[in-house]
Amino acid sequence: MLNDSFRHYASDVSLYSFYESRATDLYVRSELIVTKDSAVLGYHHERHAMLDADHRGVCKFESPSDPNYVTVLQALQNLSERILARLEYVSSENIQENWRAMQQIESYLAMPARPDDDLKDLEEARIECSCEWLAERDTFQKWLDPDSEDASIVYWISANPASGKSVLSGYVINAITNLNLDCSYYFFHQGDKDKSTVSGFLRSLLYQLALRNANVRQQLLSMNEKAVRFNKDDSKAIWRKLVWPMISQTSTTTVNYWVLDALDECTGFEHLFTMLATLERRFHIRILITSRKLPEITQKFDHLQRSHSAISVFAEEISPEDTKIDILLYLEGNRYKLHVGDESQRITIINHILEKSEGCFLWVRLVLDELALAWSVGEIQRILDEVPQEMDPLYSRALKIMSSRSKPNRDLTSAILIWILREALQLDLDVEVAELEMAIASLCAQMVHVDKIGRVMIVHLTAKTFLIDDQLDSEFHVDTKLGHLRLATSCLQYLCSGQMKVPRGRRSKTKQSNSQTRSPFARYACLEFAEHLRHTTSGVPAVSSKLYNFLDDNVLSWIEFVATMGNLSILTRTASSINAYVQRHIRSSSPLGEFFYLTQNWAIDLHRIVAGFGPNLMTYPSAIYWLIPPFAPNLLPYIPRLHPSSNELLTHLLSAGRRDIKVWDIDSGFVLWSFEVSHDIMNLAMNEDGKVVMATDKSSTFTSWKIQTGLLDRTVSWSEKMPFLDEVGFRRPPLTAALSPDSSIIAIVYRGRPICLYDLDEDMTHGLVSREGDPNIQGLGSMTSPSSLVFNTKTDNHTFAAAYEDGDLCLFDYEDLTLLKTIEEANAHIVACSPDGLTLVTGNSAGMVQLLEFDTLQLLYRVNAADYGIRGLSFSTDNLRFLDVRGTQCNVWEPAVLGLAKQDESSTEPADWDPIIKGIDNEDLDITSIATEDSGQFFFVGRSDRSLSLHDTTSGKQRKVLYRHNYQISVTSTLWGSQKHMIATSDTACRFIVCALLPDQEVGWKIAAKLMDRRADSMSWQPPPSFSWINHPASPADRMLITGNEVAIFDWTSSSPFKSTTLLENPKKDALSRSQCVKNTFTFAQGKSLVLEMSQLYEEKIIIETLIFNLNSLDCEDGLLMPSTQSDQVGRRVRHVIGGHGSRLLFMDTSRCVSSVDVSHGDSDYYVRHFQIPSDWQSQQRKLLMAVTRNGDILFVRTNDIAVISQGMDFEERVHVGPVEVVQPKESYPWQIGDLNR
Repeated sequence: MLNDSFRHYASDVSLYSFYESRATDLYVRSELIVTKDSAVLGYHHERHAMLDADHRGVCKFESPSDPNYVTVLQALQNLSERILARLEYVSSENIQENWRAMQQIESYLAMPARPDDDLKDLEEARIECSCEWLAERDTFQKWLDPDSEDASIVYWISANPASGKSVLSGYVINAITNLNLDCSYYFFHQGDKDKSTVSGFLRSLLYQLALRNANVRQQLLSMNEKAVRFNKDDSKAIWRKLVWPMISQTSTTTVNYWVLDALDECTGFEHLFTMLATLERRFHIRILITSRKLPEITQKFDHLQRSHSAISVFAEEISPEDTKIDILLYLEGNRYKLHVGDESQRITIINHILEKSEGCFLWVRLVLDELALAWSVGEIQRILDEVPQEMDPLYSRALKIMSSRSKPNRDLTSAILIWILREALQLDLDVEVAELEMAIASLCAQMVHVDKIGRVMIVHLTAKTFLIDDQLDSEFHVDTKLGHLRLATSCLQYLCSGQMKVPRGRRSKTKQSNSQTRSPFARYACLEFAEHLRHTTSGVPAVSSKLYNFLDDNVLSWIEFVATMGNLSILTRTASSINAYVQRHIRSSSPLGEFFYLTQNWAIDLHRIVAGFGPNLMTYPSAIYWLIPPFAPNLLPYIPRLHPSSNELLTHLLSAGRRDIKVWDIDSGFVLWSFEVSHDIMNLAMNEDGKVVMATDKSSTFTSWKIQTGLLDRTVSWSEKMPFLDEVGFRRPPLTAALSPDSSIIAIVYRGRPICLYDLDEDMTHGLVSREGDPNIQGLGSMTSPSSLVFNTKTDNHTFAAAYEDGDLCLFDYEDLTLLKTIEEANAHIVACSPDGLTLVTGNSAGMVQLLEFDTLQLLYRVNAADYGIRGLSFSTDNLRFLDVRGTQCNVWEPAVLGLAKQDESSTEPADWDPIIKGIDNEDLDITSIATEDSGQFFFVGRSDRSLSLHDTTSGKQRKVLYRHNYQISVTSTLWGSQKHMIATSDTACRFIVCALLPDQEVGWKIAAKLMDRRADSMSWQPPPSFSWINHPASPADRMLITGNEVAIFDWTSSSPFKSTTLLENPKKDALSRSQCVKNTFTFAQGKSLVLEMSQLYEEKIIIETLIFNLNSLDCEDGLLMPSTQSDQVGRRVRHVIGGHGSRLLFMDTSRCVSSVDVSHGDSDYYVRHFQIPSDWQSQQRKLLMAVTRNGDILFVRTNDIAVISQGMDFEERVHVGPVEVVQPKESYPWQIGDLNR
């Protein structure tokens, strides 16, 4: 029954009302039961019609020709047509939407090519009726049957090279799709780097899953929108973070088929078997894999079958007899290539070829191509007699034909065997090949061919193996080292060319894309040159010269190109390749000069660009030209050159509190296991194979747990077995401990005792060592004990280092129980060893770090820093970087000396070089407040050392310290009064200082008089706890107090407000919550707009809300002040308000971009981004300190430095906004002071 609430839903319903026209006989009288007024609801989109019937017969029809039936039928037909038209429109919209979505996903996954490109080639190559013998195999039918009892099946088909495995894979794919079953497929190609990796397969798999599954598509789109980045080459990370979660959702009900062709051409295929071993029965995944029958692949399949009960493995080998029918069909389909002889002669030739083929399709193809050039029966017979049956002799015969060409043609042929693009050949040989495809067909004797989409391909993997064989004696032999040198030289030559020059006029006020046209060779040169550089000898001056020119001139254009490709991991790989090349270069030349400086810096800066600007660079690649360089470390030398290190083998993270340990899965971020101990933890470690967690605690107990199960492994207590006979009853607790690399020995430190070594395997004391004589006759010893211990990480190196509380550093042999060496006053309080056991790093409480040779304790490198004390030290797994934790920061260092490890690791003689000493000037003078003055030429800085100083915006340098607060306490707030040229500051003791300033030609400003110096607690009246004072923008005689829910207006002579206005949170007239806290407030746009930053405690987090009010409505009669519409549209995107500049409100948005919104456009639904602040700048800030000068310069405080960003607002990118909730860390402000223009 319809009631009044139906009106809320009527607009979404198609209405057609019918009413009766005849009165119904009620025996007493006749009347209309449902009149037109009662039947028709009266909605504007409603349609209605009259039926010639009474109330009893209105739904009864005599025949299909009944006029009433025809009326109702036409109404239903009209409605159906409208619905179908709407569905077609929606379907068309969905197709367009899905197409756009897949384009975004394709870019996000950095797909080198769509998966159906290779399939189309194979479909064309397959002869009708071929491959159908496979469908008759019982194993194939069982694998294909979705209802078979085995849920997950791996079907491995192996065969000899060039026996048609790829064509067979194409047949299987079509057979699956013809049954309307879900099928994903991938063709590995060793000659194509993008198609020869497990990560490439996984990205293609994700693309195909998204193509068929809306949930997968939506998840990938969401990750793209949230700028969730991952290493496109890290197959393990892609499997754990993307593929595994998605197949868990999509593969529980329906069977999914995967077809993987040519697994033997996949680099690192062993990782694929590790992933297959994680599949569960519930996934219902059927996988068909083709490959050659290599021993290593056979071993992997055998292990998978034995160790994984949830997966059934079917293995089948294709014999030459199996493919004879397909080869015969292929010969029949290509018999037109035989130009001579009658039908019987052609049959004889075909049979001859079939007998000699031995199941090799490639051999048949090459022979047919050669026979196509024969024009007599005798010539055909001669070719058939000469052509060998084995592939290597066949390739040798092809080389002999190629060697018969002229010298220029042979040179061109050699280059073709290395290169695949016309532009590359032109760079390499300095000649232009007009008809490259014809040249390849004429010169390369079928060793190389051009496929249907224009790719130049080597005939088969076996041909590549043949050409690079060191035993091949031919001018066409490809030497891999010289090949890499040749490729690297040509790639760098292109990267230094005019096509890669940075275009002029890149700086634009709007977002734009680079429309410059580059040759097809650009992609290869940009993405692959680093790989060739890695394998190139460093002794060739031409390569070093070109690398220097590239990094000096065109590197930014290259970065833009790589970012456009959507895979920034190329930058980090290039950085590693450049660093490896430089380290080799150092061995043969001086590590000084411009080349070393430039290459070493870029090897570091590429890492930092990815870490600090990755998402921004992916969104806008052209930002590399002028938005990013001002923040790049090579242009701002005071920024520490830090970048993260990674270990692809790590899958677990250990963390420990005082008495609890957690094991985390690095990829998912989930806690796998949690363990507890009864006393404080001293040492935490993992065994060599990463399967056991080990810990020692202050109850003198060693405990270990198994990571896979989380179960207790073993417990060892050594307290009662210590050889300290003077301790009876009470046993002093240990201070710290360390484990040997093989987890057999533990070194334990007690206050005033020698270092005790305990054998965990034998459960007995191993011995004592000390720096002060014989430890066995030693009593309590000195009162200085080791503060940190570390064993050498090499299991065959029986030494450990101990850093003592007084700074001494000692090296011990724990097998012989001897002291090897002592460095007195080494300033070492914490120690760590590199994974290769060659280097020891030490740190102390003053922030100094040192690198020493572990075996000799010779100093290699030192960084002197007056900074926070070192809390932790660690090396990266590649031994090239070390990390230190100090204060709230983690620093990553990469000194070149770490790449110069000793060639002879068995030597114990000191290395023959002087230590490198670096210094960092880092006084503990953090900046706590900033303020700008009217001219835009100067700004004021308050510091933690109680000082207020004047700086200029041109250089950012300090001009003068104006004054200091008392008692060595920190300045908390600084404000400038423009009308009277006054500066006001407050400190943590609630003291206010106000001074009048005068212009000064020498320094800018000087103090004219101190107007006030008093504490706030002497005032007679206190405002609410959350408040902010500002001047009344229209009345200089008044001031305004902004609280959590109102604006109170005072005059300067009174402490009581004479007017109050309630602040509303939104146009619905909801008042601001009294629980909200005023974080910041100010006026701008000539006093017409008020900005109010609010913070609110909610579920232990702070939600920042920014409201913009139009002060023209301040004098309204209702006493209510509503925010502008921009508050709702933009306010939730604001992370931190910077200030006002003209009619623009400047702020940092949630993506760390400095942005602005023009309040004069009150109805706009967008704001403008200008540039991004590096993430590592903000990670060091507990609260953000930023300001904008009158000239539009942006000031950003970074601990004790200030960045002055000029012309930062020149670039503009519009961002359309929607509702966003931003969570911020809690900030506290002891006091706030208002504007003192009065």
